[in-house]
Amino acid sequence: MDTDLNQRLDRPSATPDDLAEAERLLLHLKYLLLLPTPNGQFVECLKAMGAKTPEGRQWSYVAAQPVLDRLSKKRLLAVDHGCLPALAHDITEQAIAAPTAERMVAAICKVLPVQPPWSSYYLAPDQVALCRLLRLAAYANDAYADDATAFDALATLGDKRLGPASNVFFFGNLFVVSPPPAAWFASRAPRMLPTLLLARLLAFTQAGTADDDLPAIIAQARAGLGNSAYESLRPVLLRCDLLANRLDAMRADFVGSDDDRLALDGTMAFLEGRNDAALALYRDALKARRKRLGKRKLFLPDEHGMFFLLALLRANDAALHAELQTGIEAALFELPEWPTARAGGRSRPCSGWRRGWRSRRRPR
Repeated sequence: MDTDLNQRLDRPSATPDDLAEAERLLLHLKYLLLLPTPNGQFVECLKAMGAKTPEGRQWSYVAAQPVLDRLSKKRLLAVDHGCLPALAHDITEQAIAAPTAERMVAAICKVLPVQPPWSSYYLAPDQVALCRLLRLAAYANDAYADDATAFDALATLGDKRLGPASNVFFFGNLFVVSPPPAAWFASRAPRMLPTLLLARLLAFTQAGTADDDLPAIIAQARAGLGNSAYESLRPVLLRCDLLANRLDAMRADFVGSDDDRLALDGTMAFLEGRNDAALALYRDALKARRKRLGKRKLFLPDEHGMFFLLALLRANDAALHAELQTGIEAALFELPEWPTARAGGRSRPCSGWRRGWRSRRRPR
């Protein structure tokens, strides 16, 4: 009963279609901006798109404040006028389909552009602007983009300024709290699809975000494996196969180094109940990985390392306790891949915003 009551209290008391024109405009702009935006810049976006208040006056924050308060009371915005993660995808899609979409996107690009790297000593403002425009390009499907604000250009710039694959980690954090449906991915431009699919699959394998559309998204990603642009999805698809216990698919799809192959064979042996064979394969894989990377203090990555430790425990042999302890220490020494690690010496974008979203509550 309490759960049902909480769900009813959390549900918005209105939809964007039920709103007045001014309320709908501000709501759409809020969700297109999405990331933290100062009040002054929010109002500047309204002015840049030529929007007027219901009284025909120019927007100011004094005029916008009561409208945002009403949206908050209708549980379409948080109490601090921030966006709610559960509504982010749906309202952004409605905003992109609205007649004012082109003007809103143009205003955001004008008021909140990506600054040159020498314009500020601090990274954070430029990081937010870059990620915001990258998300806009994905949702607008590059419909309103020029050469500087196209998805590919922003993704390349993000990799350069924020670290390798920073765009994947940014979208991955967004998709953890607000995953789009399979139809949305199918409608994206082919050039941006590998990045978005990889981010969605990482949101599943690393954070456990699953929904009814996930099998269709996995099938869509698997269908592109013949394309070189999709090769980065192969390890994540292998992990999905492992979680689904599709061992034959894992064997068929694998492409990688010798130590990765040995680790995969060890995992399959462990899942099939052949513990002694799994231990032998894991040890060979660890030896080959140390030789390939030229390091001694490391362990098998991801789920292979976890299953290696479980295989040592399953052996129930006190003589293996030292090997087990060494493996645990080596695994703890290595940083996790996503989302808490650092990319290119800089914090990966949006990891803090995702944590902030989770703690944000709807108004009552």
